[in-house]
Amino acid sequence: TLPSSPNYGQILDVLDVDFSGCTTIVTNKDRAKFCGQPEVKSYTNGSTVEFDHELGQSPKDISCYAVCKNAAGAMGYALGEEIKLSPMVALVSGSDYGFAVEPTSTKVKFHIQRLIATNKGSYTPSAMNPADWNIGVRCSRRYIP
Repeated sequence: TLPSSPNYGQILDVLDVDFSGCTTIVTNKDRAKFCGQPEVKSYTNGSTVEFDHELGQSPKDISCYAVCKNAAGAMGYALGEEIKLSPMVALVSGSDYGFAVEPTSTKVKFHIQRLIATNKGSYTPSAMNPADWNIGVRCSRRYIP
């Protein structure tokens, strides 16, 4: 059940999305982003991590992110800080980096080789240590600019 607020009806009208059967609808300030409770999961290099969704079709808009889980911080980011990840593949000093996303009507599969992100302190690309990060996805039925 949605909280009583005129903004929620406007969000659903703008997106024209049927959320029947969804357990939770998470929104940002102006549009629905994800059907079902977003979760973060641990990962290992060379793995595939799957996220269930309740959209009833393959998502059109998928946003991937990492959340720092190291109490001491990592790569200049604080515990709980979130960074956006972009699918890509790169060869750096003989090592493969990158990930690909495979959406289906029930899941988003996150195929990981190794993750890389910009170090917040030095602004240089750094390999992400799976012990310091969890990953997650947000998705919707429509492209959201």
